[in-house]
Amino acid sequence: MEITRISLTSEKIIAPITLALVSDLHDRNAKAVLRELKKAAPDMILMSGDIFDAQPLPEEKQQPESLYFLQECTQIAPAWFSIGNHEWVVEENLRAILASCGVTLLDDTAQRVGIKGNDIVIGGLTSPCGRVGRYSRLYTPDPDVEFLDRFSNMKGYKILLSHHPEFYPRVIASRPIDLTLSGHAHGGQIRFGKQGLFAPGQGFFPKYISGLYEGRLVVSRGLGNQHLIPRLWNKFQLIFVTISPKT
Repeated sequence: MEITRISLTSEKIIAPITLALVSDLHDRNAKAVLRELKKAAPDMILMSGDIFDAQPLPEEKQQPESLYFLQECTQIAPAWFSIGNHEWVVEENLRAILASCGVTLLDDTAQRVGIKGNDIVIGGLTSPCGRVGRYSRLYTPDPDVEFLDRFSNMKGYKILLSHHPEFYPRVIASRPIDLTLSGHAHGGQIRFGKQGLFAPGQGFFPKYISGLYEGRLVVSRGLGNQHLIPRLWNKFQLIFVTISPKT
């Protein structure tokens, strides 16, 4: 697992805050992730989807590693959760599971929080595939843009959890959202240096697969893998983002 640290500044921030981006765990053993979170002691843990895993598909699939992570992470820092395309596997129970773990679900909703005196608004853009379990690997339907408009008009430093990074150029970049956190692309699955081979919703040689883009989009390579195709030259990734006042 690779630890990536990103530093940003904003005029809306009055005291430095650090957030952890956790994405695409896919029910993988999370003990190493939890150890790194405890060491870093972030102010927020933000999950941008696919913490659960929907493949393979037995009639009843248990999610022990995902549940363990959710139970333990809130002992480290407050945690928020946005729905990815795999979350449908626990759709009927998702709200109750997260509530029992103390994790806040953001389902095309937003929450205002005060952290170290900062006025932060966290929004969760639900994957349009998050409840149907079916999607094209080449194109993802647009999400709820009405929610995006409402979220964009809120005051404060706006952090959007959007599982799909391909939404950024389509419906997010044109809106005044300070920071978007994504996953889904798995770093392009097979990497050649910084270039990935394929990402769902972006196709071959995708653009948004790992790290910081345009100072406003952070994409995680994820912490698990559900594909039959292995990850090659592509370590799992845990990202910490520190946002400081602009001087």
